[in-house]
Amino acid sequence: MCRRSGMLFAAAIAALLFSTSTAAQVQDFSVIEPSPGYLKVTSGEIIARLRLGACEPGYEDACAQGAQLQRSEYLPSASHSHGETVTYRWEIFVPNDFVYETLSGDLRAGRFYNDSGEAILSFLLDGTSGLTVNRKTCFGPEGFGQWHQVEVKAVWDSTKKKGLKDKTPGAISISCDGVEVHSSSGRPTVGEGKSVWLALGLRGAMRLADGDNATAHFRNLEYR
Repeated sequence: MCRRSGMLFAAAIAALLFSTSTAAQVQDFSVIEPSPGYLKVTSGEIIARLRLGACEPGYEDACAQGAQLQRSEYLPSASHSHGETVTYRWEIFVPNDFVYETLSGDLRAGRFYNDSGEAILSFLLDGTSGLTVNRKTCFGPEGFGQWHQVEVKAVWDSTKKKGLKDKTPGAISISCDGVEVHSSSGRPTVGEGKSVWLALGLRGAMRLADGDNATAHFRNLEYR
């Protein structure tokens, strides 16, 4: 199956991937990939790759046929919802030989998604702009070949505005390598009664261009 449960080995790798305080909270996760070996958890790292062609038979869940997308993602089961304030932190490494030139869709390298599977906040990756979020640069292509830290501080709130001047408690702040690159507040960040999950890995075009090498590494994931 394309979705592998992590219950049997979560405890073994928790100390490698998560902080001590977070590791105790990690009870389950799943992995989704377009073909065997395209999402690896090894030596304390999550290594995600996209496949040049469509998903391998038996792994079709990793491909969205209508949207012509594929994904290779590590999916912690823990979710957060209205009223919670959470800080997420992880590191990302993009190899120097990274290439993503297909015109068939953006490449997401880490995203927050809702109950419907829709992304509500995404980090985009390409060879021209590097890693960006909400059109703000985390690091450019010159930062490939190095580890970078990403931190997202979120106040998940679904309170509706009463008017144009009204502000809700909802807020999101994003920092890359210790520098804030995006901040927004006074607006709902999650739908009423909805939850939010984090996915680390890659989500991009089902069919890549010849020569594309879509790979990214992640480590030191924690949330508190």
